[in-house]
Amino acid sequence: MITDRKEALEAVRGNIYALNDVSSELKNDFKFMIKIIKIYPGYEKIFQVISKELLNNAAFILKAMKFNEDAYEFASDELKKDKLFCASVIAINKYAISLFLK
Repeated sequence: MITDRKEALEAVRGNIYALNDVSSELKNDFKFMIKIIKIYPGYEKIFQVISKELLNNAAFILKAMKFNEDAYEFASDELKKDKLFCASVIAINKYAISLFLK
């Protein structure tokens, strides 16, 4: 298990699958996980290992959307019911409105 932030970042830069070996503490670290999303912006599997706490954090999802517009899809159900959050999603990506018209 990789617990050191710098070591984890280097490992994941070299191989995305190293993310599986990163500590749960780092998978719950806002700044660390945003850095990973920046490195691999189109790789949605990252969201499968991000902590539930971050997926329930509006600021995190909105920041992640700047690098991966599909981040919204991984937001918690609680966030998806929040009207302010949804309005913020649409402000970032006007095409996201189609997500709410289903």
